[in-house]
Amino acid sequence: MKVITVCGSLKFEQEMKYYAEKLELEGNCVLSIIYPTKEKEKYTEEKIKELGIGHLKRIELSDAIFVVNKNGYIGNAVKREIEYAKECNKEIKYLEKIDENNNIKCFNKLVRDKIVKIIEKRGEKIEYEILNDEDFIKELEKKLIKEVNEFIENNSIEELADIFEVIYTIIKNKNYDINEIEEIRIKKKEERGGFVEKIYLKNVVK
Repeated sequence: MKVITVCGSLKFEQEMKYYAEKLELEGNCVLSIIYPTKEKEKYTEEKIKELGIGHLKRIELSDAIFVVNKNGYIGNAVKREIEYAKECNKEIKYLEKIDENNNIKCFNKLVRDKIVKIIEKRGEKIEYEILNDEDFIKELEKKLIKEVNEFIENNSIEELADIFEVIYTIIKNKNYDINEIEEIRIKKKEERGGFVEKIYLKNVVK
């Protein structure tokens, strides 16, 4: 059994909780961060420092750290934790693979059409492929699930816009008729109603 400390940005709180549980269920002893109970502004610099030191102590006690680098993101605080883990000769595992020698970030996901040019404009090298229709639909479906989960986590209007973009693309690529979809939506609403009244069905007794 390994002792593993989970590291990552607080904006990935749900993902860190998920992988902490997953690693524990795989037979490891998992140490996680202390999640704040109030807004950051309400903590003194001293208290924030104490929380950071506590996390480094957890790394000292661990055999390895697991970095939740969702979408390749590693913040400054997590970078310091990774460096500290290296100093302590701890094994380092990542959610998304990276090549530390060549500074390669692996994404392996569907991205918007202009992302390639945006990255190339920054002077970074990029490797990508054009998917066939079958794989494209599969990746769109994965993207839809991801965007819905991110909206649930953040309740951001931008995430909601991303969901719409993916749905519109699925409609186009599956040759659905958007007017027919709207007709079905209206018909179901007329027959069964919408969700205006916030009804939460608990059980039915026959």
